This record gives sequence, structure tokens and C-alpha cells, in this order.
Amino acid sequence: MESLKQPDFGRRLKQLRTERHLSQAALAGEGMSTGYLSRLESGARPPTAQVVAYIAQQLNITVEELSGEPSEVSSLARALISATSAGSDAAVEALADQGALDPEEDPLLRAQALWLLADASGRTGRREEEQDYLERLVSLSDDLRLDDLRSRARSRLGRSLRATGAMRWAREIATGALEIARGTPLDAPEIAGALITMISIEAEDGQLTTALSYADELRELVPDDRLDLRVEALWASATVRVRLGDYATAERHLEEVLQLLTTHHDPNLWLRARLATASLFLQLSPPNTEMARRRLVEVSHAVEITGSPLYRQEMELLFAYLAYHEGRLADARAGCQALHDSTLLLTYRDKSRLAALDGLLLISEGKTTEGTETLERVASNARDEGSLDLAADIWRLLAKALAGLH
Repeated sequence: MESLKQPDFGRRLKQLRTERHLSQAALAGEGMSTGYLSRLESGARPPTAQVVAYIAQQLNITVEELSGEPSEVSSLARALISATSAGSDAAVEALADQGALDPEEDPLLRAQALWLLADASGRTGRREEEQDYLERLVSLSDDLRLDDLRSRARSRLGRSLRATGAMRWAREIATGALEIARGTPLDAPEIAGALITMISIEAEDGQLTTALSYADELRELVPDDRLDLRVEALWASATVRVRLGDYATAERHLEEVLQLLTTHHDPNLWLRARLATASLFLQLSPPNTEMARRRLVEVSHAVEITGSPLYRQEMELLFAYLAYHEGRLADARAGCQALHDSTLLLTYRDKSRLAALDGLLLISEGKTTEGTETLERVASNARDEGSLDLAADIWRLLAKALAGLH
């Protein structure tokens, strides 16, 4: 068969393996040595029919697909090509109508499509859609028995659930992701992704010692060539340190994040990092308003260019808190009102912080009883939802606001 001749077969084999994020050891399994697989990929050894059949089974594809035999291109495959090459959310969202949700379609194509759909929904704050796609992806990854995808899909779903305040379910899903990552021979980035999710959930649940332990493990695990994971590890650690009151270490980590990232890097990561650092600077005691303002001014220009409604709302909330801490109460109130007048895409935590700021402003305006009741209600709701750290943070804000009246 012409398509099984080397080096063409080796190139195709390596492409299929890397597309599935499989290591050579994971693909080789117990049926062959990694050394033999490496020689196949380099073109140094010709494949036998028995070897081709085994590798196809490991990849969960047909021998014809592995050998590159021509086949009819499905509408989903065409839509995936358009979505990945066009780089637009509209092209990605078209995947839902081109077979991404059809169980009869090729499962590997569906997995790629569901990931892209979930990513687009998450970036625009459509959490319900995002979770639906991710739940489908979790189920599909189990059927495919792809451990890296099983862990990654669960990590992503755990983050999305945490963003909507479903803390108990988020913990269950994220724990499963970490167990899969640690229990199978996955690469460090897969384990890191699961750890990042667990850190955010443990911190939100008030389990700060456990969260810090995960954060320290994460920083040791992340390879030097993964800038995105290094940044995530540093700001995860900074988040936990802020909540533990270790502000000096938190600020060092935040400064390292800012030094690592420039606008030449992933613009989405650049934006998220600066919004995260601005938020943490405002959570210090006392708030570092100068550094927060600097980060927000940097971000404001980028948000105007990207036009992301979610990032815009996150930025407006932080500007409102900045105004409150600087004593510009009218500006803070205007910022809150602008958010209330729009369709909120914020996470559960940020929606709660917006409601808390409403209460703080009421107290500052002399409506102490109304403001206190607002903050107590928000804190109680956060406690009931399992967001114990958020509840504690709101109680601290209330106590500080009341103390400032005397």
C-alpha cells in the first residue's frame, strides 16, 4: 500500500499522535516499545500490517484512517477546518449545526468541536451553554478512553461550575480530573491543569492550607517552556497568599506575572493576567490602589480593541471598586449602575462582589441598615452555596465599613 511507505507513514503517525496529545509511551501501551514507535515515526522502520492494526486500535481509528486512504470529508470536518482557520466565534458556533452534537458523527471530530464550542461560550460568559458542551465532552472522552481529554474536560467543567457558584459539583468533577491525571501516565501540563482547578475550588471553599499545598506543587511541576502555565501557577499562588494575609509574597508573585507577560504573548492570557492582578491588588489590606489603577488603565485599551463584553464587565467592576477605595463614591455608584443596566455575564463571585459593593455604597451614603442587610444577605447566600471564602471576605468588608462610621 503506497500510503504505508516510509517516511510518509511516520509523518502521519506522529501527526495523529500529537493531535490527540498522546506521549509515545501512552500510544505504544503494552503492545510495543517506545523505541520501536520512535523509529516508526522517524521513518527508520517500515510498518507491518500487524503493527498498523495495533496502532489503529490504540488511536481508536480504522486502518484506512491511519494509512491515509482517501475518504469522503464530512460536513463536521469541513466546519472544523473553517472554525480553526477563520478564527471567528461565528465559525465556531456553526459547529453545533454541523454534527458536533450528533452522536453518529466521528467521535474524535466531535470532541474537537465540543472543545471549541465550550471555549467560545466560556469566553463570552454563556456558562450554561459552556457546561452543556463540557458535560457532553466528559461523556465522550470516557467513551474514547482518552485519559488526557478525560482529565482536561473535567478540569474545564470544574472551573465553569465554580464560576457559577456550583461549588459542591465543581469539587466532585475537579477531584475526578486530578485523580485521572495522577493515576495515568499523563504529561505535567495535564496534571497542572487539574491542580489549577483544584486550587481555585479549595480557596473558594476556605480550605486555604490545602489550596496552598496544591499551589506549591503546581509551581514545582510546571515546565519552564510553558509560559501560560507558569503565569497561571503564579497568580493561583498569589490568590491564596492574599487570602492568607501573606501580602508580601503575593505581590512578588504578581510582579513576576507582569514581567513574564507582554502584549506579544497570547492577548487573552495577557488580559486575564492583568485583570486578575488588579483584582488582587484591590484585595490587599490596605488596597494597593496605585498598582490596581496602573493595571486597569493598561487593560482598558486592550478591552476596547477586543470588544469582549465579559472582560469589559470585569474591568468595570474593578474600576468601581477602585473608585470606592479612593473615596470617589459617585463614580463607584455610576459604575455599579452601568453594570446593573446591562445583561450580566460575570461569574458568581463577581456578581456577589457587585452586590456587596452596592451594600458598601449604601453604608457610605448613610443608609446603614439597608447596606448592612444587603451585605449580610450576599454573605449568607455565598455561605449556603459553599463559597465560604467569599462569604468571609464580604463579612470582613462589612465589619470594616461599619468600623469606619465610628
